Amino acid sequence: MFVRIAMSASLRGWTEAQFLTEVTAPSSRLWGQLMIRRDGRHSSMPAAYKQLRKAWSTGVANARDVGARTIDDLRAEAVERAYLWSDRLVDGTDGLSAVETAVMSYVVEEAERRQMLRVTCPGRAVAERAQVPHRTAARTLKSLSDRGLLVRCSAGRRGADGSGKAATYALSDPLSGGT
Repeated sequence: MFVRIAMSASLRGWTEAQFLTEVTAPSSRLWGQLMIRRDGRHSSMPAAYKQLRKAWSTGVANARDVGARTIDDLRAEAVERAYLWSDRLVDGTDGLSAVETAVMSYVVEEAERRQMLRVTCPGRAVAERAQVPHRTAARTLKSLSDRGLLVRCSAGRRGADGSGKAATYALSDPLSGGT
């Protein structure tokens, strides 16, 4: 919701300072929503400001995008990006180890199969595909993200068997990709 509001404010010519001032005004109900987390506990002011700044930067990025894209456009972009990354992995452009290549291959295959720019990467599924222990797969995903080859969209969280949330990753732009 805050990203949409930030995008709208950006399109109307507001600055980040104006956006923050308006949302954090004592009379703003939006600020009250930011100060209460989903689990009902109160959030800290720094955490709320961080969330607002992230919403602003995402909203501005979305607003600068060239027009609205259709679902078909997004699917085509995801598949094209997966094909480019597949070629890049086969060519060995990045000098990845066998484990790194297997983990990247999982993300590439999922992006192509699901036709999505962002894909969930359950640690156990990645580990099984790469034939490595779960922790090795998780560390490799983080390493590839740190190198700029993957973009971590959400960190995921542990949970009791079957109730956790898998991390979400996106392939970086293969024409300018990391290292």
